[in-house]
Amino acid sequence: MTVERIAECRIAIAQARLLTLNAAHRMDTLGNKVAKAEIAMIKVAVPAVARVLRLADGPDEVQRQRLGRMELKKYR
Repeated sequence: MTVERIAECRIAIAQARLLTLNAAHRMDTLGNKVAKAEIAMIKVAVPAVARVLRLADGPDEVQRQRLGRMELKKYR
């Protein structure tokens, strides 16, 4: 299950990255007005990826666990 989540996150990161690169290329070569659909896609996709990653890899949760353990050790 964890390996599948990691794979899904990697795919989501790649998708967001490619959307961003495509939009940047269109902005540079054709202008912002022509790239407005790509820009809109980025504004939807990238924040969604950040939320998924936070849930999937759990770095905040791991850090909270470490911090909690350190705090408990002070009182043992």
